[in-house]
Amino acid sequence: MSLFGIFKKKSVGSEVAQPIIAEPQKENEMTQDSKRGVVRTITYVTGLPIDVVYDCIGHDNDEKGFNDAMVSLDATYLETGKNLIKNDMNKVIDQTILKYNDGIKELDSMIAYNESMGLMVSVTNLKTRKDVYLSHIEEMNGMKKQLDDLTTTTMNSIRSYERGFMRGITAKTELVLNGNE
Repeated sequence: MSLFGIFKKKSVGSEVAQPIIAEPQKENEMTQDSKRGVVRTITYVTGLPIDVVYDCIGHDNDEKGFNDAMVSLDATYLETGKNLIKNDMNKVIDQTILKYNDGIKELDSMIAYNESMGLMVSVTNLKTRKDVYLSHIEEMNGMKKQLDDLTTTTMNSIRSYERGFMRGITAKTELVLNGNE
């Protein structure tokens, strides 16, 4: 075999692997990463992690509630479903707050470095970003309190689940009355 033999075409029976081209993600599409769990892609509003929290809280769970009611009409099943949604929202909020806290630590380091170099314009910009992060954390802590109290903002996702569950109860009852179940 010559030195440049690796550049020649292979003989019969060899195949060349074609590259896999993935389709681009749509806005607000959730994808599954087998190693890390669900990955949320949000492409609107601030472009910061708080968008994921707003997406989670605003998620319509009507279909999930409907499907759960078709599985079981038990009221404890409804409460379990509502608690699962609430726990998911709490988890997303906690993860997002953690992400902001990591960002604040990085900003503090950059602020200290820029101050030591006398770059006051950069320091001002970094402090402004830190203030935004802190205000987002404060907003999310308020959301957690609302979630515990089940007040207006956080209730939409849970109400949509309840609405779907009630629709499912009605549909299943109709099936039984019509003799299809």
